[in-house]
Amino acid sequence: MITSLLMDASTDESADRTVLTKRGGIALVVALSVNLALGWLFLSADVPGSTEFFQYGPIALWTTLGVLGATAVYYLLTKRSDTPNRSFTLIAVAVLVLSFLPDVGLALFVDEVTTSEAVSLMVLHVPPAFISVAVLTGWLFDR
Repeated sequence: MITSLLMDASTDESADRTVLTKRGGIALVVALSVNLALGWLFLSADVPGSTEFFQYGPIALWTTLGVLGATAVYYLLTKRSDTPNRSFTLIAVAVLVLSFLPDVGLALFVDEVTTSEAVSLMVLHVPPAFISVAVLTGWLFDR
């Protein structure tokens, strides 16, 4: 999947502000919906094991900040890069991997956090990253 996104980088076009605002809004709504639904499923199945950090408010907050940050980064790349889609995809993958580190830290250093809670938190990082790449780059719309 990521490979196909990278290959499409040769057809990059700068997204104007209106299109990017719409795409950012769509990415936010979809990512929030998916993450809140996943949160509900995990909590219903008692997957996290504890709920100190796995709560709806923080899930919504961090999902929103992540998608808004991704939208800002993509906007800057459309202004400064010849291949914003390729650059954004690479940055998104790197940020996704780095975003797991705080959850690993929670699992290692906070006694109350169970491994299942940390892994559940890490799983919630994946949908917004994928959705942001798919929606902001136009991959979802331009096919």
